[in-house]
Amino acid sequence: MDNYPQYARYVYDAAHRRGLLIDRTVILERQMDEYISHRFCSDEDARIDLLSLIISSRRMTAKDKVEVLLALLKKHDAEFYKTHTGIKTTFETILATRNMYAHQMLDTRTETVNAYDGNIITFLNLSNPNDFVTHSKKELEEVMEKITKLTNLLNMLNQSRKQQ
Repeated sequence: MDNYPQYARYVYDAAHRRGLLIDRTVILERQMDEYISHRFCSDEDARIDLLSLIISSRRMTAKDKVEVLLALLKKHDAEFYKTHTGIKTTFETILATRNMYAHQMLDTRTETVNAYDGNIITFLNLSNPNDFVTHSKKELEEVMEKITKLTNLLNMLNQSRKQQ
């Protein structure tokens, strides 16, 4: 690597962005877990068992949780679901971005590193080694904003449920 400072900056920035995104999606998932568990269990011990053994375990993926959450919202919080018409698409965008950041390998080819200007990071699609996916700071900020909005909405639903 001829340009180590540039390489270090690129890898550090990518790792930082990955960490931010994954941290925020974990918080969103906890709000989803909370909503789902309260829907199925009013007893706190049973709710904790449901969370630890099924919902917050490897038995349920984030995609599975979204499907369950959306079905529950549609059935039990229909007004909320109708009011937030794009919620399914928003979740799909978040999950796709989260999976890319969590599972795709960072492109560290010399030409990619040398071209890095603090904006675009590039991932290698492992299922097709000739396919590269770029992601800008602005795209990440947009996804982070969606995560924050959904987290806050679910938190409001969860809080209102606790007050009932």
